[in-house]
Amino acid sequence: METGSNIRPVQAASVAPVRAEPAQQRQVARTELPESQVVLAAEDTRPVRFQQSNGEQKIIGALNRAIDAVSIQPTTRVDRDETTQELVFRKYSPSSGQIIQQIPEEAVLRQRAYAIQTRRDELAQAASVTPSIEEQLKNIA
Repeated sequence: METGSNIRPVQAASVAPVRAEPAQQRQVARTELPESQVVLAAEDTRPVRFQQSNGEQKIIGALNRAIDAVSIQPTTRVDRDETTQELVFRKYSPSSGQIIQQIPEEAVLRQRAYAIQTRRDELAQAASVTPSIEEQLKNIA
């Protein structure tokens, strides 16, 4: 009875030796340099550190302050709109002083001011049309 797990020896195939062809000679860079071009290991050297004198530090500080003074960064201010009593964030140009950005925008502030004034007018008109309690009591008596 055969179970199929028999191991049969494998016969090696005969392999003919492969003959290597010599590599083609190609131009290579020279590795030997004349004595004037030879690089030698560095001797003991200390690292060079750049140190500014006090005068240079003062000059650099003054230049940095001058640059900051004429900075191209816009300045930001927070103001309160008089009509709507809302906070308004504005960015001003440092060179001209003109507003370059505003939140909320001017048109929105005008719309809100108009709405506030319209509501005040409506309330005033309603108060003048509607008789006060005292007037109502006089009419009843």
